[in-house]
Amino acid sequence: AASDVYKRQIGGMAARNSASQLCSNGCNCLISFGYAGALSPKYSSGALVIWHSVSNEENTIYINSRRRKELVKLISKEKSLCSYDAAFLSTSLPLRTKSQKISQNPDGEWDAVEMESYEIAEVAKTHGIPFFIIRAIVDELDTIIPKGAENMIDLNGKQKFAFQKLTRK
Repeated sequence: AASDVYKRQIGGMAARNSASQLCSNGCNCLISFGYAGALSPKYSSGALVIWHSVSNEENTIYINSRRRKELVKLISKEKSLCSYDAAFLSTSLPLRTKSQKISQNPDGEWDAVEMESYEIAEVAKTHGIPFFIIRAIVDELDTIIPKGAENMIDLNGKQKFAFQKLTRK
């Protein structure tokens, strides 16, 4: 069986559109892989987080499938990886500071934050196909992402041309 990897743009709507297109083309499983921010001090940069739920603050999608359990078990056997079972929050904008992260998670119900997975999970649920979120923690709870940092990358997640020139010198 052939496998397709579909690279999409950043953000929830772009993720939803890409997932819908994949499902229209006969996709039978969706995987959201990328980066996330920690919403708890227990998660360090480089930790691998695997979802058991994803929320957009209004609704939450849970998974407790045999496939997910098998994936978690398989990854836990890899001793060089620091991995966690996690609840994700999908937001429309990046959370750049500790205070933003805490204010979005006052009850501590979510472990990590990212911007696309809820939309992808909703498409998978609508189509009745399996879905996984596997993310690596990049920014820890205390990490401050400089204002304007998101302006250094384009919608495809690549460095913008001017920034590339500066970093090559």
